[in-house]
Amino acid sequence: MAALKFMQTSKFARSYSRYNGERARVRQKIAELITKHQADPVGWLRNLERLRDPQLEIYRIKVTEGDRLIFSVDSNKIIFLDVGPHEVMEDFLSLSASAKNKIIDSLLELPKWFFKSRSSSSLKSNLTLADEGGEEMRWIFEDELNESWLQFLDEEQSKVRDKIFEQIKTPGEFEFHLILGGAGTGKTVILLNIALSLKEEGRNVVTRFSEQVLKYLNSGVQRVPGSKLELQPGSVVLLDDPRDLTDLRKMLQECARVGVRALVVTLDPFQWIERRVYEKFYDLIDSLEPKLHELSLCYRQSANVGSKALQFTDQILEKTSPFILDAKIEAHRKSLDPLREICVENVRFVDDGGRFRIYEKDLAVSFLTEVTRIRSRIDLWRHWHPLLLVEDSVGFPLPREWKSQLKGLNSVTKPIEASQQVRGCEYQEVFLLLGARTWDMISNGILGATSSDWQRAISFHTLMTRPKDSLVLFIKS
Repeated sequence: MAALKFMQTSKFARSYSRYNGERARVRQKIAELITKHQADPVGWLRNLERLRDPQLEIYRIKVTEGDRLIFSVDSNKIIFLDVGPHEVMEDFLSLSASAKNKIIDSLLELPKWFFKSRSSSSLKSNLTLADEGGEEMRWIFEDELNESWLQFLDEEQSKVRDKIFEQIKTPGEFEFHLILGGAGTGKTVILLNIALSLKEEGRNVVTRFSEQVLKYLNSGVQRVPGSKLELQPGSVVLLDDPRDLTDLRKMLQECARVGVRALVVTLDPFQWIERRVYEKFYDLIDSLEPKLHELSLCYRQSANVGSKALQFTDQILEKTSPFILDAKIEAHRKSLDPLREICVENVRFVDDGGRFRIYEKDLAVSFLTEVTRIRSRIDLWRHWHPLLLVEDSVGFPLPREWKSQLKGLNSVTKPIEASQQVRGCEYQEVFLLLGARTWDMISNGILGATSSDWQRAISFHTLMTRPKDSLVLFIKS
């Protein structure tokens, strides 16, 4: 019997490269197919689901609850056609006969790194996972963390990822790439995708995510590669959302000292809260001339949430300034315009849903109503805090009786001043408890703002861009 060949279409290769899910799960399914064939070359396809196609012998396999792998069998070849959401089956079957032939006629071999040898009497094949996943019980989370924004890169994200990856995947001179975009535009998932791809290419990758983001990403099925590694000569360093400009400078200096291959940084500059930091940021960009990449499409937040959050950000940037003279105020606004355009004005939303509420009366009753609504959600998160509650420690601290109503909800409460602790994290819902003075600051701005005034005001950009589905404000008169 001729040896079995494992081939892939260019479509499968592209889909796999854009996949941020547990890639080991895809490789596991492929390894299981090969094991079945070796154990029973005649009847190995008997229990697999075949799709109705007049032209090709096509089968599908469940990868996760939402994702499918489709492949065809042709003589001694297994041809992997595509991997992705349920729609990949319909998309391929809807192609014309000539389009299918064109795809099948231009095949690539499946890369050898899909497999590795493992001596085990429990397997009839020496082909198995290239990486071991977590325990099986972690798959209870897949519906919560297998969302399109986390698992697959969209066209915009994929173009940025491909452009960067192709330039840094081989040895060469140092490169500095900077990805700019508003909250929820996919900056973090691009880094995760690049990290997974570099690891599969056998490259040394070092990742630097904040502790809270790393904890969130690792709460699902995928582990972030390189998070515990130190910088080494020739390594690629991926830095997600540096805490401040000082952190970014330190990383650049460390990369230069060690001699790394590349540094890729993602950033939403308006989550830096230091007053007048943007002027220093521009100076850094001018001196280092990084390769800039921009993102504008937001999957994480629903439009009715995200657009309101960015309206508040725009209002704060327009009405708050460290200056009191008109000429300096105008110059300060203009200095923010380039970043404001990328990270606020150009952001678009895929999901038209979401909810936004402001309560200024009957606050206790309204709070109980909102908490009751959240508890009734059938999709309430278990893997992560579904609710972030932000309290105005001076103007509107969380009342004791309200706190008792949150018992068992796995919510987290933070003061406004702790906005940096939730950077990069997301929640299904966010409640903001605001005193009258804080609400006036957000609504009307402050001229001649001190450092603490500016930090407090701009913190709301981070806080209001954390929820996916609902943003609720409680205003205490």
